[in-house]
Amino acid sequence: MSKYPECDKLNEVANVQSTLIQFTEWLEEKGYEVVPFEKSTPVHKLSELVYEFMGIDQKKIEAERREMLAAM
Repeated sequence: MSKYPECDKLNEVANVQSTLIQFTEWLEEKGYEVVPFEKSTPVHKLSELVYEFMGIDQKKIEAERREMLAAM
């Protein structure tokens, strides 16, 4: 196991094409609607939902990135 497991998790899912389909289905299950841009969820909230869907903890990602930088 890597010293940076949350970052590893993020890298593993970064290019998964089926993720977009799964995310759309997840949004529907949660009661969210995909609507035109001017009525949609703000971009920052959408990215938070993507992280939540992927099971990635943003605080852990940030902590691991800081640890990587400190190690350099």
